[in-house]
Amino acid sequence: MLSVETSRWAEFFGGKLTNTVFPKRITVTEEGIKTVKVRSLVVPWMREEEAMPFGKIASVRHLKGIIWDTLVFETSGGSNNLDVDGLRKEDARKITQALNGRV
Repeated sequence: MLSVETSRWAEFFGGKLTNTVFPKRITVTEEGIKTVKVRSLVVPWMREEEAMPFGKIASVRHLKGIIWDTLVFETSGGSNNLDVDGLRKEDARKITQALNGRV
């Protein structure tokens, strides 16, 4: 199981105060990937969780930026794509490598 958080600085410069305090977390499990995002700074127990099994992932796009990277998980079957931006380059590379053997 691999778990990483988005960069607090990336969230700060992106104007996302809640994510600066509670960064978005992406976890690669045995079943698939899961993201957890705190929805409100005032009520941090309200969270938005998204899970995507490996069978639904069609491809993983690694968009490399100057400072931070973005991962886009494209789905098969018409579901919405899952994107995680503001990742450290090393963390994005680790997730991509962990998923390459499974997708």
